[in-house]
Amino acid sequence: MRSTIARLTVVLLMLCGSLASVSSYAVSITDIYFKELTLRDGLSDLTVLDIAEDKDGYIWIATLNGLNRYSGYEIKQYLASEDDEFSIPSNRITSLYVDSWGVLWVGTTSGIARYNKKSDKFEIVHKKILRISPAL
Repeated sequence: MRSTIARLTVVLLMLCGSLASVSSYAVSITDIYFKELTLRDGLSDLTVLDIAEDKDGYIWIATLNGLNRYSGYEIKQYLASEDDEFSIPSNRITSLYVDSWGVLWVGTTSGIARYNKKSDKFEIVHKKILRISPAL
């Protein structure tokens, strides 16, 4: 009986010791750093509608007034332009999605675009056409 209690005590002490060592690897909340991005940092708008991270580590920020790519150091803006066929369809970005191949898809109020990281341009894959019906 005493040997069973002694064995159980040793097992419990070993278990407690292993649990204590696992918790020592936990990340402390003080290890996390967050920087607030503002218009002064280059953000195109303060109203953020969606955020995504691509496979290269860029943070993509969808706003009411354009798409922003944050490298951790600087922000690059992508804005719609009627003169540039490779720009996003609209400045109002409603959704972002990175697929399993690492391709960024951008949903806007005027259509969907796919980002080509080699050319740093967008290909519009679907454009919403507004139809105005004649007044009756």
